[in-house]
Amino acid sequence: MPTALFQTTAFTPTDEQLAIQTSRAPTVLVRANAGAAKTTTLALRAAESLQRGLEPEGIWGLTFTEPAVEALQQALRKIGLAPAIVKRIPVMSFDTLAQRVLRVAEHETVPTMATAEAMAPVVREALQQLGLNEEPGGVEHFLRSARWLKGRLALDRARWVQPGEPLSLPELADTLGLPLHELRLFLTCENLRYPAQDGVDRPFFRFEQDATYDLARLLADPDTTTPLAELQGLPRHVGLLLVDELHDLNAAGHAVLQGLMAVNANAAFCGVGDEDQVVHAAAGAERRFLQGELELGGRQLTVLPLTASHRFAPALASVAHRLADKPYASAAGHKTQVRCLSCIAEPATADALQALQTVDALLAWAKDTRRPLSDAAILLRHAHHSVALENALVERGVDYQTRGLQPYVRQPEVLLVRALLAVAGGGYDALRSLTTREELVRSVVLFCDVELGFEETESEDAEARLQTAIRYIQADADMLRPFVEQQLLKRSSPQRAQAMTRAIAIARQALECAGKGNSQEATHRRWFAEFVQALDLPHWVGQVFVRQERRDAALAYFDGLQQAAAQHATPQAYFERLAQLESRLEEGLAATHSAHKRAIRRAADRKSTVTLATVADVKGLEFEHVLMPFVETGRFPDAHAEAAWQERNLFYVGITRARSRLTVLAREGHQSPYWHCCAGSAKVPALQSIAE
Repeated sequence: MPTALFQTTAFTPTDEQLAIQTSRAPTVLVRANAGAAKTTTLALRAAESLQRGLEPEGIWGLTFTEPAVEALQQALRKIGLAPAIVKRIPVMSFDTLAQRVLRVAEHETVPTMATAEAMAPVVREALQQLGLNEEPGGVEHFLRSARWLKGRLALDRARWVQPGEPLSLPELADTLGLPLHELRLFLTCENLRYPAQDGVDRPFFRFEQDATYDLARLLADPDTTTPLAELQGLPRHVGLLLVDELHDLNAAGHAVLQGLMAVNANAAFCGVGDEDQVVHAAAGAERRFLQGELELGGRQLTVLPLTASHRFAPALASVAHRLADKPYASAAGHKTQVRCLSCIAEPATADALQALQTVDALLAWAKDTRRPLSDAAILLRHAHHSVALENALVERGVDYQTRGLQPYVRQPEVLLVRALLAVAGGGYDALRSLTTREELVRSVVLFCDVELGFEETESEDAEARLQTAIRYIQADADMLRPFVEQQLLKRSSPQRAQAMTRAIAIARQALECAGKGNSQEATHRRWFAEFVQALDLPHWVGQVFVRQERRDAALAYFDGLQQAAAQHATPQAYFERLAQLESRLEEGLAATHSAHKRAIRRAADRKSTVTLATVADVKGLEFEHVLMPFVETGRFPDAHAEAAWQERNLFYVGITRARSRLTVLAREGHQSPYWHCCAGSAKVPALQSIAE
């Protein structure tokens, strides 16, 4: 293969990178700093193997997250590999690999539970079987605990290490540090998911990361009845295995990795990680895998460093040093500016003004540097912080695409509000998108917890009835009003029906008063607060969403909507703003939520499109300019976070995505320690980077 296929003048490897690229050691573990081009180094290692004669299909890449899959594919293209070659190199997440392997073993695709709300009925059925009452927040706590247990293989390993007589449930609970009732609940839920004696060797469904967990048990159980030779879906003929994001590797992923290496005994291995970038500890990530315990069939590990940052210059490297409390060098051939801005505003307008300040800083940078907006990203701690930003982007005429968050006008709780407002004012023009109409129907049915009436026969199941309603409303948005009146109001609980009826009446009256011109502007601006109050949304949200974080986000979306509504003199003006946002989405500016990869690429290629994302969903990616608003006490770091080190790691990930400029914003007098760290006026206390 010609050398020109992977050499590029845009990137000159350092001595550290050359050592990794050309190493003849069969098993290499790379401990890296953020911005040290670890993903690019993996790509160079792949190119080196291609140069030595390995076919592209013999090079496999594994990551923990889907954004990292994209980052590795981008790195392969960045170093100059031909697109046709990159396409032949398999790159996927651990869970995607596990799904592929299990699909072959089970001879069919197992349904997936996509949300905590979908899992809640299973947990409640298990509670009922055990005769236990549901405690407030109990389902959320259980799902979090179950995710950790599965990621760590904690229960399974406790059983495997005990030869002879198995431990009793009380002994297992004591070993795991769990209340006995919680362990019983876990086992009951797993039996509902994967009955031990149902005569079928596959589960009824899988939840998040369950594919990795199920495959890990098949591979790691010392008494397994499914030997490696029978798992035909495991890729064989792998010559080089590249693993990115080793800092997020958990015991289940490690078991899959061990099995993959066992059936590819002659394969070379190269994995990279940075323990300060762990953001998935809730899934059981363990730093021990970066500290010499990456056991791969008795192989001797060759540990190599990757310390100097190519992504950013010393100004940002010094911030990373203060934040992570470890040495940082920079090998970047360009400058990086760090700017810390404060917004002076009253609480009621602080978010809106700070969002405008963020967008104005973005536009000023684009004008000064003549760089496209697609080179920039606005990163948020929480998805619900996007309300003010999306409004500001639209107000300034800036196109945007989203990552890791649904545009706020398409959030389920916001769609409920939009449905009721449309019924109140007949504003169906704002619901032009067929995707929005489908999501709207699904959202209001979710919120109202109704069983729709049948169209043809009573034998129609719930999904068939839902699809019928979707088809009608997609064909004619005017059908939304009879749907709300005949299905939702009549079939919801009396309390919910009354709340929706009151809210519709308030919105309708506000529209009528504004139309007659006989009401003061102050009254116009109060209507939405009365509308939200009539719905009694805190109680409603608590009944719908399982996770407390999701409940808090829903209420934050409503607060954001209320602030946005207060910026408009009349309800009609606010409706028009929602329609404007919807129009942006319809034009494909948030095509990351499209099912078509071509649409995603088109949106990403648009030079005038900025990325709006949550920090966790850009790990592995980089941007010329990163803007991080709302870096305020209680918001970033989050006052309700489980652990301080997780917040620090998230912020570390966010700032180290920047190449030429980092802009951090906060309200004056409310700046968090992270803002001050970027300003050079404070050093964040050293924190343990990951839980033991």
